[in-house]
Amino acid sequence: MNQDRSVLQRHRAGYVPKVPELLLARPGNLKVVEGERVACPDPDVPGYFPNTCGHPVLTFRDSVEPGVTAALRVGVVLSGGQAPGGHNVIAGLLDGIREAHPDSKLFGFLAGPGGILKGDAVELTPDKVEPYRNTGGFDIIGSGRDKIESEQQLKAALNSCTELKLDGLVVIGGDDSNTNAAVMAEHFLARRSRTCVVGVPKTIDGDLMNDWVEQSFGFDTATKVYSELIGNICRDADSARKYWHFIKLMGRSASHVTLECALQIRPDVTLIGEEVQARGMTLRQVVDAVAGAVIRRAVAGKNYGVCLIPEGLIEFIPEVGVLIRRLNDLLAKHGADKAAGMLPADSARVFQELPDGIARQLLIDRDSHGNVQVSRIQLPGPFLRIRGALLGAVQLRHRLYRLSGQDRRRAAGQPPYRVHVRCQEPGGPGDRLGAVRRAGHRPAAHGDPPRGAQAGDREGAGGSGWSGVPGFRPPAGILGC
Repeated sequence: MNQDRSVLQRHRAGYVPKVPELLLARPGNLKVVEGERVACPDPDVPGYFPNTCGHPVLTFRDSVEPGVTAALRVGVVLSGGQAPGGHNVIAGLLDGIREAHPDSKLFGFLAGPGGILKGDAVELTPDKVEPYRNTGGFDIIGSGRDKIESEQQLKAALNSCTELKLDGLVVIGGDDSNTNAAVMAEHFLARRSRTCVVGVPKTIDGDLMNDWVEQSFGFDTATKVYSELIGNICRDADSARKYWHFIKLMGRSASHVTLECALQIRPDVTLIGEEVQARGMTLRQVVDAVAGAVIRRAVAGKNYGVCLIPEGLIEFIPEVGVLIRRLNDLLAKHGADKAAGMLPADSARVFQELPDGIARQLLIDRDSHGNVQVSRIQLPGPFLRIRGALLGAVQLRHRLYRLSGQDRRRAAGQPPYRVHVRCQEPGGPGDRLGAVRRAGHRPAAHGDPPRGAQAGDREGAGGSGWSGVPGFRPPAGILGC
């Protein structure tokens, strides 16, 4: 098998991930120590999870005595979108249980939580796992997004674990997947099952960060890869000097990926959903603010740039969030054909202001966890307004040139500014809100204003209507140029 691998694959296979020293020594001799019980901040949760809520914090200590004296049978499932490190979690799990006892076995449920419900599992042997070490993806056993919540589903999951005689079930996934894990753990414990359920925090979005989870696996690798791609696009923008690139990044319910990439690359504009929400900004204000940044750079002779946008931005806009919640209720009862016509007046106004593409996509089916499928919302939609607005600003600036007597050659010919927009998706803050100011990301020579107009370019111009006027300031809070 080694002979069939490339040099890069052999080098990657030889990498040894860093693990805590405690796990490196004798994983079979770990001792579990109970700490203080955790009080639940939500008073309603104990009613739903009476058997699992309020348990003590567990820590691990090295011990002279072996902690595992019998072979273990453990199941593992990959759930949700793939993230870098998933295969290594499975490889490390297999290594650990076999180190604790050589006869331990690991079983992988195929195609996500649906595999648990169907009892569709395969044994993951060392030979099966070895080629997947240090590789990305979730293809070793596949993944899925099935929701486990009904009594029938919970019974099927328990039956699958009982038939395999599992001592443990490891759920590798994000917030929705770990909700599945919590519900199964409660159900299993109530039925006195021998199967313990463990959740492993996986999410590129980083939306599982809390007091107990400093960082979920997948985030670090993803942001480094994205930042390299975005840096290449920034270099292209500086070289061509005629394009605006709008780049959508992962992040349905958190903007951590967008912020991390912005801190590494320092693009021209970055939108941060949490701050848009905190300031109660409307969709119109967000679009106006981005258009303002484009225009200010055009006035400075820089008809190019890069803007980062989290894919879940639209859900952070308060008025759109209210609209989505109301649509969810109406869609569940009346379907897409009638839902839009039954909205209250304030939400109906917001819905009518949305570009047609986004409005249609807000009516499409939710995922199995009830979430709007923001990855299906096409990025160019809301920014088509920018193109129309920029054209008005170009014409206004043209008139100002003529009235002031500056650059009569340009005033008599083509407009001095032509702005091109490219929308990109590399993966599947000036004030603090959403904009990270440029601070020397590109060489000074590359930041100089371009010479001459770019009216002869073949691609169409875009544009905005209310800047280019001396003293103009865009809406506070979104951008830095």
